[in-house]
Amino acid sequence: MSRYRKYNGHDKYHFRFYRKNGHHPFIVVLVETKIEDNKTTLSGYMITHDIKKMLDYPNSYIQLSHNPNPKDESPAYLCVVRIDNIPQKFFSKPFSNWHLSKEDEMVIDALEKKKSS
Repeated sequence: MSRYRKYNGHDKYHFRFYRKNGHHPFIVVLVETKIEDNKTTLSGYMITHDIKKMLDYPNSYIQLSHNPNPKDESPAYLCVVRIDNIPQKFFSKPFSNWHLSKEDEMVIDALEKKKSS
């Protein structure tokens, strides 16, 4: 069985491009609809290949055990700083074939647990 599965709309986490920040891939962990504005916002973590270019959060990156992009074997890095409440209009549609490994999903779970406590 492949470690990549097609996004089905119900996965715990999914990936999109974040258009406002150089089209970096973004792990979406939370989708919220703001009732008062009737707008959808997304929250999550950025991924990059080159942490030297990511000056927004220096020293806030960890290497993922597997690149979530099935067509790329180069290392991928996760920014451990969660970015919240970004309007959905700044994102692409969900990727159909990107997926976190079990190890990397546990890292995101730990970050989310830390955020909620």
